[in-house]
Amino acid sequence: MSFELRRTIPAGWAHVGPMQVEIDRRDVRFVGEFLCINDLAPRNGRRVICCINGEYISRTDWWQPVRAGDCIVFSEIAHGGGGSNPLRIIATIAVLVAAIYAPQFLGVAKGSLAAAAVSATVAVAGNLLVNAIFPVEMAQAPQTLQSSPTYSVALQGNRARLGEPVPVRYGQEKFYPDDICPPYAEYEFATWDQYFCAGLAVGLGEYEILSVEIDDTDVRNFQDFEVVIVGPGQSTRTQPTGFPGVETWADQTIIETGMITSAEVTGQDLIDSNWIGPLTLNKAGTSVSKIFVDMLMPRGLRNIDSDGSTSERQVSWQVSARQINSAGQPIGSWSVLGTEILEQDTGQQIRYSREYVVDPGRYQVRVRRIDPRSDNDLHVNDLQWLQLRGLLDTPGVARTDVTGIALRIRATSQLSGLSQRRVRVMSRRLVSVYDADSETWGPPQFTRNPAWALADLWRDQTYGRRLPDERIDLATLADLAEVWDARQDRFDFSFDRQLTTDDAAQIVAAAGRASTMLRRGSIYSLVRDEQQDAPVAVFMPRNMDADSFGLSWALPTSETPDAIAVSFRDGRYWEDRTIYAQVHDGAIHVYAANEVGVPLRPVGVPAPAIIEDVKADGIIGEKQAMRHAAYLLARSLYRREQGSFVADLDGLLVTKGSLVGMGHDTAAWGRTGDVVDWDAGTQTLTVTEPLVWTSGQTHYVRLQEHTGGLDAAIEATPGTSDFEMVLASAPGFTPSFDDADRERTRYLFGSLADVTRKVVVGGPRPQSIDEVEVPFFVEDDRVHTADNAWLPTGSEIQDPLSDGSQSGGGGGGGGGGGGEIPVIITSETFTTVGEEAINPRGYLNFLNDGTIFRGVEIFPDPRAWLAVSPVTPTVAAEYEIYLELLSFTGVDGNGDPHPDPVGDGTGSITMPTLSTWLSLGTDRETELDVLASSEYTLTARIRVQMRDVATQTVQGMATYTVVVEQLDNPGGG
Repeated sequence: MSFELRRTIPAGWAHVGPMQVEIDRRDVRFVGEFLCINDLAPRNGRRVICCINGEYISRTDWWQPVRAGDCIVFSEIAHGGGGSNPLRIIATIAVLVAAIYAPQFLGVAKGSLAAAAVSATVAVAGNLLVNAIFPVEMAQAPQTLQSSPTYSVALQGNRARLGEPVPVRYGQEKFYPDDICPPYAEYEFATWDQYFCAGLAVGLGEYEILSVEIDDTDVRNFQDFEVVIVGPGQSTRTQPTGFPGVETWADQTIIETGMITSAEVTGQDLIDSNWIGPLTLNKAGTSVSKIFVDMLMPRGLRNIDSDGSTSERQVSWQVSARQINSAGQPIGSWSVLGTEILEQDTGQQIRYSREYVVDPGRYQVRVRRIDPRSDNDLHVNDLQWLQLRGLLDTPGVARTDVTGIALRIRATSQLSGLSQRRVRVMSRRLVSVYDADSETWGPPQFTRNPAWALADLWRDQTYGRRLPDERIDLATLADLAEVWDARQDRFDFSFDRQLTTDDAAQIVAAAGRASTMLRRGSIYSLVRDEQQDAPVAVFMPRNMDADSFGLSWALPTSETPDAIAVSFRDGRYWEDRTIYAQVHDGAIHVYAANEVGVPLRPVGVPAPAIIEDVKADGIIGEKQAMRHAAYLLARSLYRREQGSFVADLDGLLVTKGSLVGMGHDTAAWGRTGDVVDWDAGTQTLTVTEPLVWTSGQTHYVRLQEHTGGLDAAIEATPGTSDFEMVLASAPGFTPSFDDADRERTRYLFGSLADVTRKVVVGGPRPQSIDEVEVPFFVEDDRVHTADNAWLPTGSEIQDPLSDGSQSGGGGGGGGGGGGEIPVIITSETFTTVGEEAINPRGYLNFLNDGTIFRGVEIFPDPRAWLAVSPVTPTVAAEYEIYLELLSFTGVDGNGDPHPDPVGDGTGSITMPTLSTWLSLGTDRETELDVLASSEYTLTARIRVQMRDVATQTVQGMATYTVVVEQLDNPGGG
């Protein structure tokens, strides 16, 4: 007998942590044969898996012996995924082992320089190959807060946002509400119909629900639906939609808020009598008292005879369950919940749901069929385990301060899986409004005024600052509420992400061109950036620290934007739109973009070179967005001087936003000093500094009053000395110059243009116990007049919103109520020029919400009529209509814009009276003249509003698009 000794590579193994992606030689252990895999397993008590030569093996197989050349990896398991890749580790072990033993197989002497070279070559080449096959995954950044589902198009739809706050909404909003409890499907026993059930969170607080839509279609257009509004005050409120309301989720009975659905049941086929399961129903720590098992017969249930006739067929199955503990271990024996038998003669899909009452606990469930499935297509008895559900013992929704919607709707042949996740709601927030006259808060009511949204944020006890009225500047809030009502500045916004109360308050205030602040360190107030005439204080070198005055200018550069693009959410379409503000030839031009985003620049205004993008949160009105854009551009244009100085305690007399007068010799802003004498008889004022008079100019003096402000400018002429001036009239108070208890009166002197400079304080910053730094910017009144062209005039109602889903081109179909104004073409006249018979024909389309509902063939000189009708059967004389031509554009056959569709005579659209409220007679019609072009397709957007004459309230609004397009072939006359 002879023996042959062969070189073999020993087995290598490694134990890696859950996040370990690389190993080196120190991690690898070599073992001989005759050991079991279990002998190598780590004994640290952690959960590990084993991978041998690229294949995972069950723990029950760890008794197997280790063989020569095996690569074994024990990997710890980390919850949440990620971590090491065992296949990469195995490949790395193989490379390391090969690098060590390669010199022996090649006959290279161990320990020699050649052996080291061979090992290094194998190691480098092997690791390059491993990195190419199993690249190291880069660590993922930790998850941040979820994006807003209201303002992110990609995220629009109903979903549960774990860890995110319940939204707080103000004004009027249209949005996809979050799931407040898990949605589920249930099946009616008698009809086999599927019903979609969902609980949706509208927001914290009280709301009116204006519409509920599924995929842009009013829910009332579907068959067999139930909607209940849940939340504070809902049981006594009449909703515009007419849906009933209850106070708490326990009061509604159309859905189960504690229903859970097992993710492990996904339509498993039941073929024979073998059990499917056991599958766990509810997670550890929860308890269910009812179990629902839903079965599906996808092809129906019947026998088909050779002659095509059908007869009944039977299918039966059994359901059993057992209790388990938190660790998933059984604590009870299996018990049969039910043996079900169904006999039918139908080719219709059958959904069959059964409910079983059980003792409260955590359960595993299993299902098996009793009779086998037929393999004969003529005997249909397919059976699938469609769904496993359970009803929790604890309420699914415990909060009582959230308004929501309970929805149950029959889904058979109506809804898709996508549409079930796209329930959209329009709501109006109800908040308390302060009555300054009675100094009381009224009951919750609908308001879009930023002042009362801000007050709600400061006062609310759940999501707000929880401030008592004593710490809120209610007088300022009431004053600004009147300003915002007059300007029709509104705030419509959803706070649906985590945000501090102070940051949220700044967003609200910014919609009204204001910012929040603290007065006297504890009173929450705000200041609006608005035109001010009377300075509240004056600063000059006399009450500034020496050498503390600084001034800088922001000079325009080649990178300075010459236009601002303000994006806002248009409340007519509930989509993002853009308003542009551009400076050209010293004037500010504001214009919108059309439906496809092309800016509608005025004629003669070139394309801007650099555009700055700005997001306007809370603004949903086009006119308000235009005012906002004009203000932002004017602010960047005209406020380019800013600076600061350090004052003594005088700096505490002003607050953020205060208008102050300033004089300083360095900036040539008048000459300043103190009054040392006043002769009332001769009206002669003696001062500390020599006066400089400029020939040919009128000079003035302004005195600082005892309260800190400035007296009116008084004309002055030279006195008998360089320190004297004679005033044309006496000041409004007696100057102080010899009172031991009062500082001397200060003055500013110069020509009227530079007696004083108006500056606005940016917010004093204490530097020490007796010094305050006062930042400021030089005021320019043009900032506050830039938006005058877009302010409402008279009784005009700008940017109205409908009270239903049909409003403003953004609505769905049917049942919406109240907001729609139908526009109908009632007659057409066609005109030919002489006997010309080859004039190109055109096509006039009227579109509402993107759907053509009437089209007529036209010649180059058509005439159409618009009839506007009230939405309710009332006397027409009680209403007025308002027509606006929002935009008029044209494009040629190549899609290039028309240079001037009106001015060059190739096309026009006119209405006899625009932008004026007109009485609506019983047969009121408005003529629309369209002059077509043979080269261009013309597009006009027309907005129609209707209001009640007595109340001056808008009853409805709609926006329509008129398209005049030329046909390719000319037609005969």
